[in-house]
Amino acid sequence: MSDIEKFLEGESFLLFQDKTLRDHACKAVENVYQEFEKDEYVAGNQLHSIPAIIQSGGLEEFRKLVERQKEKSKKNDKKKKDKKEIFWNFLFELILSSSPNRNALKTLIKETLEAENLLENAAGAEDKPTLNRIKKENKEKMNLAMEKVLPIYFEHFNCHYFYHVNREAPANE
Repeated sequence: MSDIEKFLEGESFLLFQDKTLRDHACKAVENVYQEFEKDEYVAGNQLHSIPAIIQSGGLEEFRKLVERQKEKSKKNDKKKKDKKEIFWNFLFELILSSSPNRNALKTLIKETLEAENLLENAAGAEDKPTLNRIKKENKEKMNLAMEKVLPIYFEHFNCHYFYHVNREAPANE
């Protein structure tokens, strides 16, 4: 078993999933509520479909779903961004974007793997083939961690999101 696999099966990773991921997902939901108007909240059925997509196809199917939804939203109203497009762009930036974003899940995972000395530093590469090998190995480790984290992350995200939605919903009289 490799070091990354040992880490992903270990107790510290379980704690990371339970505490750190939950905190990160809750913070992301709080950002939704700060950045979006009430009428921009995404429909619940879209969020309910995400865990099933992740479970059946992993990170790649999630990526395809986000891309499809972004494109579909753009086609629906080319003059202005609709609430679905805004939300799917938000999810793309939160989960899939490679740009260094402090609030992105990839950044959190990368920092965690670096803290555990599981990613090799590419700065020490002596030549291009070594640099490419290090980048490839690090990318594989990141993808392995993302595959493991993504279903749990969305459970936390959905729980907190629906908690907010239900809290703000008018009481049935």
